[in-house]
Amino acid sequence: MKKVIRIPKNAGNMTIRIKGKSGDSRITIVAEEGSRATIIEEISGNADRNETVEITAKPCSEIMFASVQKLNGCKNFVARKAVVGGNANVEWLEVATGSSATKSETLSELAGEGARSSIFTVFFGKGKQQFEFLNKCVHTGRNTESLMLSSGALQGSSKAVQHGFAKICEKAHNASAHQKAKVLLLSENARALPTPKLEIDNNDVAATHEASVGQIEGEKIFYLMSRGIGEKEAKKLFVEGFFETFLRKIPLAEIRNSVKEAVAAEMQND
Repeated sequence: MKKVIRIPKNAGNMTIRIKGKSGDSRITIVAEEGSRATIIEEISGNADRNETVEITAKPCSEIMFASVQKLNGCKNFVARKAVVGGNANVEWLEVATGSSATKSETLSELAGEGARSSIFTVFFGKGKQQFEFLNKCVHTGRNTESLMLSSGALQGSSKAVQHGFAKICEKAHNASAHQKAKVLLLSENARALPTPKLEIDNNDVAATHEASVGQIEGEKIFYLMSRGIGEKEAKKLFVEGFFETFLRKIPLAEIRNSVKEAVAAEMQND
């Protein structure tokens, strides 16, 4: 499937929905100056998938690209890239709960002065699922901002590798780059490796990175059970609370609700 989406100049608050299927897919998005749009991709299918997404965000445009992936037991390969112009903003939202294996790369190049980009990743793994995420922001313009947030939970013997990389180039003065990754392990055999990285070529910047891997806190589960809540429901509430802090930062209510429903379903099936 090949699809070209053009957002007209100064278009306001457009919402575009895409049905993603198995097989090869290439999506090209051109956001003209001053345009605003939200693109929601719902991905399903039973066969392997290979997708490329390219966004050109011209000055003062605002684009949100949200994907919800619920493939059934197949492989998923994704490469996404945005070139962000002056005072433009591109937000990537990726929700991954399906597939047997996912490899996803998302890159935002902050080329224009005042360009901004956020990359939000949410995943829930079970069984022998494997996830590998590479989220990257490259600052080449002045006064640019990036934010990369990743949050996931793993059951069974599922595994996740998360690479976060922010590069601030020599001429990207007054740039701001922040990244945070959190993973919750719900079983002894689940594994996670978050690796945030910064590469900074000038001193006029603000940059942070943080990564953590943890398990369900027994004391909090005991407290909930002491209030008459069963163990299974107590664990479900704990996991929902783990995601809630992250979900508050996602501006799209539809995606927040999709994540909540997926987490509740997975915990119910545990």
